[in-house]
Amino acid sequence: MDIGYHYPLTLQQNPQIECSLNSSEFSPGEALIGFIEAHNPGLPIIVDVYVGFIMPDGTQVSLPSGGITAGTYPWNSSVTLPSGFNLGSGEVFRTTVPDCSGSYIFAAALTNPGQFEFIGEPCLFPFAVTE
Repeated sequence: MDIGYHYPLTLQQNPQIECSLNSSEFSPGEALIGFIEAHNPGLPIIVDVYVGFIMPDGTQVSLPSGGITAGTYPWNSSVTLPSGFNLGSGEVFRTTVPDCSGSYIFAAALTNPGQFEFIGEPCLFPFAVTE
């Protein structure tokens, strides 16, 4: 009997996350708004959700549920994505751009719970702060 366990998941079966900002170029004082979309066309799955930034010097900053912190920490842990889950573009944060010019990346990813092993591809949204 073939129950299919040895067939790899295709991208269409994996949950997916997309991230975006209200612009790709900002000036200090402007509003910076982050958005997330998530879809799960496959079987139900439990994931950790990561949302954060990669700073101009390569430092990673996470947006865990309690605020902002240096390092890599989940935004939400052990989130169940049922089959057919579809979260349209939703606002996840809003802040004012500080006076810190440079090239940044807004990032989001899904991982296996308690592990930093990506499920599907992480989303990377580059943006710049100019003076």
